[in-house]
Amino acid sequence: MARFADSNLKTDSGIYKSQIASNRRYELTKTENIRVRVPMGTKDLIINYQKQKHKDDPKNPKYSSLNALIISLLEVELSQKLK
Repeated sequence: MARFADSNLKTDSGIYKSQIASNRRYELTKTENIRVRVPMGTKDLIINYQKQKHKDDPKNPKYSSLNALIISLLEVELSQKLK
């Protein structure tokens, strides 16, 4: 007989509550959040650039996400490893 997860373990959207708590703990202990303001229209240009680069070179982790792209650019500028 198939086993079903307890419905109390999931949110209304179907995500496990433990996963949400785990993500929250990770963000609080392993990352720092900053906000970057860019001129209007620049956000779309950056996102499109990252998506095109990822499509052209899907194995390069530098282009796997917008966050990875920004970190790689900062590493070059700061000349040190940020991770």
